[in-house]
Amino acid sequence: RQTRLPAGTFDHVLVLGNSLGYIIEPDADLLILQESLRLLKPGGWLLLDVSDGDAACTKITPQAWHEIGDDVVVCRQRELSEGRICAREMVLSKKEGLIRDQTYCIQLYGADQLADLVMRAGFVDVRIHTDASAIHASLDVGCMNHRLVTVARKP
Repeated sequence: RQTRLPAGTFDHVLVLGNSLGYIIEPDADLLILQESLRLLKPGGWLLLDVSDGDAACTKITPQAWHEIGDDVVVCRQRELSEGRICAREMVLSKKEGLIRDQTYCIQLYGADQLADLVMRAGFVDVRIHTDASAIHASLDVGCMNHRLVTVARKP
């Protein structure tokens, strides 16, 4: 929200992998986008990658697991509430045991909500690409699938 980098320095700003949506404070995501705008040169571009909130609400189940290779199992417990998904994710090795156990919440945005937020931050020429999925499988691999990729320009 406050990078302390000089204004108007960059041609491109990338906000990737659900970096938007983790901070609970009101307007935190708007402040991140406004800081991105401040950092850009006139005519510079923003690329924003977040979970597709509409897809998450319809495709993500409360409990899911999948295997990665022969050794790793990923287990998730999730709850959707008030436009947020809260999850506990455990990553286990069949050979070594627990690798990671983390809990997180993410604000979910649909394409229209995200476009509105980006425009409120001051960007123009907002284009949102839906269902930019890295994994096209029937597996529920969590919020890193079913993405909204947004590009927008600083006037």
